[in-house]
Amino acid sequence: MASKSKTVVALLAIFFGSFGAHRFYLRSYGLGVLYLLFCWTLIPGLIGFVEGVRYLLMDERKFRAKYTEVSSKKNEIASDDSSEAERRHGDTSADFTMELSVGDEGEVSVGSQLNEEEMVDQSSKAWVPPGENVSIDGYEIPGGMVYVGTELSSVDGFHGTDACLIDPTLDVDASESDPEGIRMSYWPSYSGIDSGCRATYLEWLASGRRDPDIDIGYVFLFFYGLERRVLFDAQHSSQARSEIPRILAEVEELLEVYGDESSFPGYATRFLNAVRAKYDPESLTKNSQTSRGREIPLGVRVKIGRQIAEEGSLDPEVAFEWFKQSPDTYLRTPGQRCEKKFKSLFLAKYEERFEQGLIDDANSAPLAVSYRAASRSLPGLGDVEIDGLPDISALSEPLEAMQELANECCDELDSYSRHVGKNDDRDSLEALSFLPESLLDDQQSEALTNCIRAIENELGGSEMVETNLDLLLEYWPVESGEDVRKRDLRRLANLLEKIGFGVEPDTRFSAPSRGWGDPAVIYRLPPEAHAETSAVSDDIRLIQKLAVNVVLANDEVAPEQTAYLAENLGSFLELSESDRLRLEAHRRWLVLDSPTLHGVRQRAADLPDEQKPRIAKFLTALACSDGNIDSDEIQELSKVYPMLGLDEGVVHTHVHQLQTSSSEADDEPVTIQQPETTGEDYEIPEPRVEEESPSSEIELDQDRVRKTLEESQEVSTFLADIFEDDEDETEKNDAQQESQPVENQPADPKSSTTDDEYEDLDEDHRRFLVSLSQKQQWEREEVEELAREHGLFLGAAVEVINDYAFELVETPVIEGTDEITVNKDVSEEILG
Repeated sequence: MASKSKTVVALLAIFFGSFGAHRFYLRSYGLGVLYLLFCWTLIPGLIGFVEGVRYLLMDERKFRAKYTEVSSKKNEIASDDSSEAERRHGDTSADFTMELSVGDEGEVSVGSQLNEEEMVDQSSKAWVPPGENVSIDGYEIPGGMVYVGTELSSVDGFHGTDACLIDPTLDVDASESDPEGIRMSYWPSYSGIDSGCRATYLEWLASGRRDPDIDIGYVFLFFYGLERRVLFDAQHSSQARSEIPRILAEVEELLEVYGDESSFPGYATRFLNAVRAKYDPESLTKNSQTSRGREIPLGVRVKIGRQIAEEGSLDPEVAFEWFKQSPDTYLRTPGQRCEKKFKSLFLAKYEERFEQGLIDDANSAPLAVSYRAASRSLPGLGDVEIDGLPDISALSEPLEAMQELANECCDELDSYSRHVGKNDDRDSLEALSFLPESLLDDQQSEALTNCIRAIENELGGSEMVETNLDLLLEYWPVESGEDVRKRDLRRLANLLEKIGFGVEPDTRFSAPSRGWGDPAVIYRLPPEAHAETSAVSDDIRLIQKLAVNVVLANDEVAPEQTAYLAENLGSFLELSESDRLRLEAHRRWLVLDSPTLHGVRQRAADLPDEQKPRIAKFLTALACSDGNIDSDEIQELSKVYPMLGLDEGVVHTHVHQLQTSSSEADDEPVTIQQPETTGEDYEIPEPRVEEESPSSEIELDQDRVRKTLEESQEVSTFLADIFEDDEDETEKNDAQQESQPVENQPADPKSSTTDDEYEDLDEDHRRFLVSLSQKQQWEREEVEELAREHGLFLGAAVEVINDYAFELVETPVIEGTDEITVNKDVSEEILG
């Protein structure tokens, strides 16, 4: 063939491609005629334009090798093959027919149509079995699995000699080696490539067929032979069938080396699956290759189809594999970063949710596989049905249900994932506090095990014990003596609740932060006890704090007062066992911690005016519940009453109403009756006046106390919206500043436990503030619902955010009681 100009063919393709001019120029007459016949569709013109650009970009040497030199040699080889055949067989018209075919590039090949017996005979003579060595032109090729000889017709009878046949009579020139495959065509054949490429191919075979830098065309040339042995020879030869496992193993090893190439992985994977489906379907579930396209791996489809056919349902492990392998599902960051935790949570939730089965109707098309050979010398493998199993790749509803489940798991793992990503910490108690409760049972953590053991030893056989925070902080990632942040105590309380314990102080309910050496109360929680569903709200806790503050005024709490407080405050609510324990633990911790009244005034001022006297009477009655009241308790009540908008003097009025010596006139009508007239006169003595010492105890009428307590229960319906506990680390100092001269104020030993200055706002509260900042005005009910959606308690969340705002800009960001106002300027400053 004469030399062709790359520029000429490119211009012909671009301007006259619709008529196939460039194909005629290259002597690709078959394609030229095809372009001409369909020129009216405009499609050949578009294809011609693309081909013209490709020609212009092609390397000159590669163009010349592909369209001039190689084609010439192929024509010569085809002619030689024909002559040689005639010499061997003489008049062959009775044995085979000659065909002339025009390839995609205008290449002419001669094929022979032999019967199957003759083609099988050719294969058996040319095939080198696995494990045997062969020498070709000085190259020692180990391992066999190649066809070597001068005769091997293509199975489809259309492409002459099979592309895989290594003909030792053809020239080999190592000096023209081409490992990059520049001169290799898209569908290479050993007889069609030049002598330099043949040398490269033989060298690759001799080196063990694992060179990762070789052009993929050489790998395909070898792969063509494996295809022929399995797809054709194995249908007619038991010996060929016995070699299938060795051949499949060879393909798998090739995949390991060349799995990142563009087209080979797809052919190799489909080949492996199709052959196993035909000859060994049981092995598919163990050896099926991972899908490299938009489909579920065949082995997974077989496993799922088999389980559905046999059991009618899917076990969690198989369902999880289906979800993971499907191209129609996705996994968010928590599922990827915390893969083992995600899988454990997914399996547990799957069993709970799909106990009755995931698939209601498994009627779908039968599971089948087919294969189109990479070699043009072989026909494809038709559809092979696999044991009559259903093909689950057509089912979408089960995947949608599992995707929803996976998203829920990722939501629950989101906080843990963020902590791991930020701190590279998976096993500390702080990290474990973010895990869902269901995952902690199987968590292997030395710190968690030791912490549980220490708590059990402290509790002994009791349900509640008074101790100090050191018992817990010893296992928390904070050094002894260092400041303990509120968020540390909040996360600690979350972790303890998940393993069946409660603790006071509980900063989730707006308790102040405490640290090393401070008192604590630890107690056992019943199963399924959760703080977010507790009826013991921040407001009830504040009422209890006010009551404990009053009864502690004389530095001791009488047993009667404790009993009255537990009975009457608890009677406001229908308390569960867990809430009873929470309230009792909180009361016992308050007694140990000695609370103050700082932070109550603002919320107390917002109480309904008609309820303030009843609340005041309730607190007074509690102070009197031990049968007497002293001046210290009266003085403390005198601080509370003004917070409720009542005059201090009303304290004395309420106390005197409970005295034994009080007149019944306050409660009963007075009857007036004329006395009988007598003749005797009596001198009325002067009344005895006894001064009452301010510090003496006042004897009380217990019937009146009980009556006052019963009346005070009417305020229970208002308690949920009354108070907010905004006590922080400065509470005790502030309270002392109100009652002591500045020079006599002692240092607060608990002040060392405040949060670090400008400590970052944690992710939960940041997301809550982002949602809250969507508008400026909110109803309280809306904000409470928003807090629940973020897993927070409103009072505690507002306190944490406002504390952070004060540290940053000295201004609260959230204000108001019934109507909540968000300071947009401050929120923007916080959120950046």
